Amino acid sequence: MMRRFSPLLLAAFALTVVAYFPGLTGGFWFDDYGGLVYNEGLRVTRWTWADFLRGTWSYAQSGPLGRPVAMATFTLDYLVHGLSPYWAKLENLLIHLLNGGLIYLLTRRVTRLLSAPAGADDRVAANFACFVAAWWLLTPMATTSVLYVVQRMTSLSATFTLLGLLGYVHFRSRSPGAARAGDLLGASLLLLVATGLSAYTKETGLLTIGYAWVLEFVLFARGAATNRLERAWRAFVHALPALVLGAFGWYLLQHPGWLESRIPGRDFSPWQRQLSEFRVLAFYQRQILFPDILQFGLYHDDFAISQTWTEPISTAWAALLHLGLIAGALAALRRWPLPALGVLWFYMGHLLESSVWPLELVHEHRNYLAMWGVMLAAGGLLFRLTAAVPDIRRLLAFILVLAFAGVTLSRAHGMGGGSDYFVNEARLHPRSARANYDAATSLIKLIRDGKISLDEHRDQIAGYLDASQAADANALAPFLGKALLAVFGERRSEADLAEFERRLRHGVPPNAIHVIFLNLMDLADQGSSSFTKDDLERLFVAALANPELGGAGRTALHANYGVFLADSRRDLDGAMKQMVAALDNSPSASEVRLHYAGMLIGAGRLDDARRQIDIARQSDKFGYNTEFADNLSRLADSQQHAKQR
Repeated sequence: MMRRFSPLLLAAFALTVVAYFPGLTGGFWFDDYGGLVYNEGLRVTRWTWADFLRGTWSYAQSGPLGRPVAMATFTLDYLVHGLSPYWAKLENLLIHLLNGGLIYLLTRRVTRLLSAPAGADDRVAANFACFVAAWWLLTPMATTSVLYVVQRMTSLSATFTLLGLLGYVHFRSRSPGAARAGDLLGASLLLLVATGLSAYTKETGLLTIGYAWVLEFVLFARGAATNRLERAWRAFVHALPALVLGAFGWYLLQHPGWLESRIPGRDFSPWQRQLSEFRVLAFYQRQILFPDILQFGLYHDDFAISQTWTEPISTAWAALLHLGLIAGALAALRRWPLPALGVLWFYMGHLLESSVWPLELVHEHRNYLAMWGVMLAAGGLLFRLTAAVPDIRRLLAFILVLAFAGVTLSRAHGMGGGSDYFVNEARLHPRSARANYDAATSLIKLIRDGKISLDEHRDQIAGYLDASQAADANALAPFLGKALLAVFGERRSEADLAEFERRLRHGVPPNAIHVIFLNLMDLADQGSSSFTKDDLERLFVAALANPELGGAGRTALHANYGVFLADSRRDLDGAMKQMVAALDNSPSASEVRLHYAGMLIGAGRLDDARRQIDIARQSDKFGYNTEFADNLSRLADSQQHAKQR
């Protein structure tokens, strides 16, 4: 039986490779730079356990758990082929194909257990599973999860989740309605191990337990419980939502006003985010079922925030849609279990990233596992409604998969197109600050490489930067681009500098503000009158005066300013004050502490410098700055010896 349907699945795999292949030639984008390209801790060169651990924990700021499993794979990548986006994307594609196989197995297993669609036998279950797996593999909604390198965190996390759920369903289905201790133990242990691996790949892996709850609720809690252990297990499962809601309610009681307070680093509150996510979820559902290539994109920062239930009015309509779908799924649980499972699965998949938590509003990769629910529901309805006309069913399934493959191929082709991709993204998303900025910087890079001329493209670049500035009242990156363009063309703009300073002083600072200043420091070092060191210091002062700037951003900016004062102004006392301010904000910042130690050595305070070096070593758990610390220690020793002579 499996032999009969294996060619269909293999054909889906082959078509997936064909669809994604043009995108493998694309480069790094957005968070790839922070996580991989500019991540010095990832640049390990020796096959040692210490170096491997250093790379594995080198992106701890990416999330509360540090995502070491995903970073371990990137560390191995660096050891084998360096920072090659081609090979990294190819590996992502292989993970996607593996996940497609797991989706097939889970779909087939679930369909058999539910005897759906339309009273399906094993043959129909395998056929349906092939269709859903092919649809899932070839949907354009998965494109960024594959071709956006750092989103391996999403796809690899899904691998562990799917493996854990397959194991859970296997053990639970061995004794339906009459749980055995051994089966429950096996199911629970597998689920916990898979959840741990998934969560340490990306924190959304915690939803592995949520997905298992949905499967338990739909697959195993419908029939009669015939022994005490089964009844106890079901009681525990049914109590979990109440426990989660109770914990969230307790948090709100302990933090009154939290829902309405603006999120640091964002221009919306948790409640405004939740209102906006009602519309975002509807957008996701539409793109999963009826993909419009013009609506896809790497960035969706042009998505308007919902201010209230009626601003815009689509907020209320979207909320009613979701309420209706969930209520309908619960009501149809016995008669239409497969569509009901799909609906509940989708919303479970968005419980963390599409709710009140302080993340950006829209990212397509958040649907990577959640969209299986939409396909399960829609596919189940399609198969059930066409049960009497199998030839029509096969034709419709073939047309759907082929159409989706065409959209994915088109997206992948664009993503492999170098600078043309960013220019096209700006065309499709003219109100996206990021898309316009990327279009401008991609052209600036071509100018630097001597492939195009500044005179011919100055106005085009300036147009993208103006659009980026206008799209987001808090955007800072377009002013970096304008400063770069001014230096290239020796055209200083006081108005742009004044607006840059105003936004730094009064706007909502981005998390990566220090990266902007690192680039500005390089620019000021070029000695151009279009952007001087006085301009840079003026911007430093403005940014540090912003009360909204906090956390790692403030630490890094104090440190950057300190380095600037020491290197460019020869103001060692002022530089050390900035380093002390940085360390007051983040005492465990070992690299900052070592820079401070270097300044102390320059001031002749050798004992103080050694104390700072020792503290830095203690906080540098994985030895990222060992060489820096060793060099400073040797410098302090040599100065000590020179004094003694």
